[in-house]
Amino acid sequence: MLNLLELRRAQDATLNLHCISAVMQKNLSKLQKKNIFMINQAIRNIILSKIMQPSLFIISRLVAIFLFILTTTFSLEAQEYATDRLFMKEFGKTKCRNLVENKIKSLKLNPVMTLEQEALLNQNVWSKLRLKLPLSPGEKLHLRKLKQKGIYSNKLSAKDIWTRNAEKFKGLRLKCK
Repeated sequence: MLNLLELRRAQDATLNLHCISAVMQKNLSKLQKKNIFMINQAIRNIILSKIMQPSLFIISRLVAIFLFILTTTFSLEAQEYATDRLFMKEFGKTKCRNLVENKIKSLKLNPVMTLEQEALLNQNVWSKLRLKLPLSPGEKLHLRKLKQKGIYSNKLSAKDIWTRNAEKFKGLRLKCK
């Protein structure tokens, strides 16, 4: 309410100044007009500064409150206990272990043909040929490869694959310790 009254008074004062300055400007020379213009500007600046003082006070108070809240929150975050470090260390290890276990699961699901499976497939293809049964497209392809390369296989046995995977998985798990 006070701000509105002060604002009205300031507006009335500026209107009065305008009226007075208009009358004075008609009668004075150009140099005097410049001086009056500068005086009017100074008066307006004084009036505006009086209007702005309460709002500057409020803004400065809000800034002080904001800085107080900001400093108290930083001091609260700065408190650290030894258990916090241990928890964060274990949390990092657990996260690493979970990622490694997920990778191991995906590697286990990846199918790899073993030596035994390939021998069974070869036996199946040869027996179908002897009995003159029709071959599937995959079996025809496999037969062509057998005729070109012979019965040579670079596949590992299931036991060798399991030992190789066990070493690989152990190495992955050791990275998280």
